[in-house]
Amino acid sequence: MVLEDYYQILGVKRDASKEEIKKSYRKLATKFHPDKNPDGAEQFKKIAEAYSVLGDETKRAEYDSPKRTKFTTDGFGFNDFNSEQFRTWKDFGGFGRRPSTQNLAITHNHQISLLAILTGEKFEVIIEKTMTSLNGSSKKEPKTLSLFINIRERHFPIVKQRAGLYTVQLRIKGYGNSMEYEDPWKGRTDTLTGDLIVNLVVPTDRIELENGDIIQEVDISLKDALFPEEFIFETIDSKKFKIKSFNSNSLTKFSLNIPDQGTIRENGTVGRYVFKLNVLKPNISELTDEEKSTLVNFLNRP
Repeated sequence: MVLEDYYQILGVKRDASKEEIKKSYRKLATKFHPDKNPDGAEQFKKIAEAYSVLGDETKRAEYDSPKRTKFTTDGFGFNDFNSEQFRTWKDFGGFGRRPSTQNLAITHNHQISLLAILTGEKFEVIIEKTMTSLNGSSKKEPKTLSLFINIRERHFPIVKQRAGLYTVQLRIKGYGNSMEYEDPWKGRTDTLTGDLIVNLVVPTDRIELENGDIIQEVDISLKDALFPEEFIFETIDSKKFKIKSFNSNSLTKFSLNIPDQGTIRENGTVGRYVFKLNVLKPNISELTDEEKSTLVNFLNRP
């Protein structure tokens, strides 16, 4: 077979440096790779074959020797190069791309109180990381992480699963499983590490979270609703607010709104803390007939 001119294929001079050869190879291999250029498969094979020789100092010296009969298309060619040097790379995502870390992620569910994520209370999660070596063997390693979040200082997407149950997802880069792989660009073994995804499960009791607002249900008597005196309302994180009157003509839509006491919204604004007041029905079973009649007459007034 006719001997290929590897320098000509890579478009470099015969005295080109190793870096110049690598740079040219990367550019041409990207251009003619079959994933991007279906008509470039044959040229891609030639480029890969040329680089497999010129990119190796020993093989390049042999190629430059007058007795270079072994370097024909029947000898050391693309098929050998592909199977030995591109196998691992291609298996994890194809030529020209890093292997994906998607399958290396660790997902961990952790139940936590609403108070803890409102105040930045620290909590621990225990995970088991897996390290997979190039030869396929793996090693597990337990790890304990100390974490905290404060939804009053930074926005975290809060997803309602059902009434009284919410989830907050944290993604911590570089704390997932790890895997060794062959990097053809660097010509050495490298390591990829996935992310740790922590799903915080937040149960609530008579509290709803909605677009940055914290809505807490509070029971009050009919007397207090009709004849308000000074009230002290306390938030879940023990902040107290004094209220002297209720500005509402309805007992069904009865609430107190405290601005800037909710959680951080996506746009950076702060929601409200809302006390949703439930007016309790009084027990009238012990009223005398006269008291009942007086009450009915009063309630019938326009």
